[in-house]
Amino acid sequence: MRSSFYEGGQQFRIGPAPVPTRGPGEALLRVRRVGICGTDLHIFQGHLDHRIPKGGVIGHETLAEVTEAPAASGFRAGERVVVEPLRTCGGCRACRMGAAYLCYRLRVLGVEEPGGMQEYWTVPVDRLLRVPVTLGDDEAANDRARWRWRRTTSAGPRSRRATPCWCSAAAPSARSSPWSAAIAAPACW
Repeated sequence: MRSSFYEGGQQFRIGPAPVPTRGPGEALLRVRRVGICGTDLHIFQGHLDHRIPKGGVIGHETLAEVTEAPAASGFRAGERVVVEPLRTCGGCRACRMGAAYLCYRLRVLGVEEPGGMQEYWTVPVDRLLRVPVTLGDDEAANDRARWRWRRTTSAGPRSRRATPCWCSAAAPSARSSPWSAAIAAPACW
């Protein structure tokens, strides 16, 4: 398979990599789309070299297709998913207060940990959200900043799905740039 490796400010290298083998609790995904946002531009400019390992794979806004998953996960081969990229500790003050995006030990898939700019990617199943069949690949990948992805809690992790919800805080006005929605998106999460 091919991957895009970050080599430092303004340098990426496309090269071969072995297809990863999924571990317990992980799904093997075939990546279909990867969004590029402001964070990725900062990475490209070298502003986040203190967080990105040399030879690392970026890409934290990813739409993929499940190729393999544990039977108990509820995910089947062929299902489309987006990856919720935040890895949090669950125990720090921020996590306990419900502000996991401020976790003291926050790690982001596609920043500090390998991301989706590769053909195949292993991701913990608890980071996957189903994409509704009503959304095409391009819609699901490109409208992520305007959608609120939330867990369905009534039936547990097996029914996790992406639930579209327009966020008025992120709604771009006629005079705003495309970046306005992305900047305001944290208010929606």
